[in-house]
Amino acid sequence: MNGRFGALIIALGWVLICCAAPVAGAVTTVAVGESIGDDSVGAVAGGLSTMPLLAVGVLLAVRGRRRRWMRRRLRTPAPTSVSDLPAGPFVLYLRSFGSDDAAARPNAAPVSTLWVRGRTEEEELARVFERAGRVVAVARPGEDVPHVGAYRYAIADADWQFEVRRLMSAARLVVLALGSTAGLRWELERAFESLPPERLVLLIPGGEPTYEEFRRTAPGPARTAYPRYPTGKSITSSWVKSVVRFDPDWSPQVQRIDTKYLVGVNSAPIESTVGYAVGPVLHRIGAPAAAFGLTVVPRRRWAVPRRVVPVLQVALFTVLVVGSVVVLGAVLTLG
Repeated sequence: MNGRFGALIIALGWVLICCAAPVAGAVTTVAVGESIGDDSVGAVAGGLSTMPLLAVGVLLAVRGRRRRWMRRRLRTPAPTSVSDLPAGPFVLYLRSFGSDDAAARPNAAPVSTLWVRGRTEEEELARVFERAGRVVAVARPGEDVPHVGAYRYAIADADWQFEVRRLMSAARLVVLALGSTAGLRWELERAFESLPPERLVLLIPGGEPTYEEFRRTAPGPARTAYPRYPTGKSITSSWVKSVVRFDPDWSPQVQRIDTKYLVGVNSAPIESTVGYAVGPVLHRIGAPAAAFGLTVVPRRRWAVPRRVVPVLQVALFTVLVVGSVVVLGAVLTLG
């Protein structure tokens, strides 16, 4: 699959959105206005005539971005034996296999919907943690085309517990996404048994219900008291809703993946918010957290709320198209 063809589709979509639609609207405005002698009706007809081209442009841009994402997935190396893990620090990413599809959705951030590069949530998570080392995960059995993000390594079913223990002990950091499977529960218990607190990060998908279930049945030191789920506004498109990190005495700190940690419009919301949440962990293990470009400050009061961004984008496109139709129509009429 050719990634350049995907970029060409995206470019064609933007040409239709920015150029073809206004020109078509202007021509329609003049033609209708002259035929019925009413410029206002002609302007309305011109504006409506741009809608099909705008729709096709958006469709092409989204389709092209998905094609580029599929190309990245097809170019991802197939899972190899865990014995082939290269030397050097690495981060172990543990999750239930059923969550892979949820984490593999292309980034739904509004500003990146029509963009050339749209990363998946797993890619953004990997970009956060790869500063501590290569992010690796156990491959789903029988998976030939892995998702993009963590590097997959195959483990024999009969040896998976032994290999996971070995990987845990060698990993610079263990990142575990909570789930309901028995295997993941076993991994969570082993992580609390064998890891120091600064080497464990928990990802909470599903928000408050998942966290409250974990809070009731959490393994680990008896002195650990999990706080109530923090209030705030989560990024609705994200799979991971919050992060749990631990202080040196195992005191948990729960950080919601909150819109207040986004400054203005951000095309990598998971990367920036998770990076902000796990910054103290990366600092304690000596990872260069400041080198990410993830030094995110709380959102200023005057910043545009994230839920308003799609509305503003639609309004901006509408103003640009209608304005272009009116201006070009006037030019053609005067000419």
